[in-house]
Amino acid sequence: MREHRVTLPELVLIAATRGMIGFGAGLLLSERFSGRSGGRRRRRVIGWSLLATGLVSTIPLVLRLRRRGQEREELGEQRMQPEEPMPEDSQAAAVIMAE
Repeated sequence: MREHRVTLPELVLIAATRGMIGFGAGLLLSERFSGRSGGRRRRRVIGWSLLATGLVSTIPLVLRLRRRGQEREELGEQRMQPEEPMPEDSQAAAVIMAE
């Protein structure tokens, strides 16, 4: 399982986009469950707008989180590979600390 660290503003943005997608999909599906045709056009326009906006705004968030995760992995690999060879005693200590 991967661990992603997000800031509070990022968490709010993620929740908002999920909410927009869910609310938009709910509006689009609601016309199938309701027999009334009043406001159908407006409900469809708002539903598609929310759904599309939520989907499109999710893309930059996902790309940003992935990019940051890759940068952290690269930094972690750089830390694990020292530039100079370590003496025998310190290599054993580094292995124990990593486990």
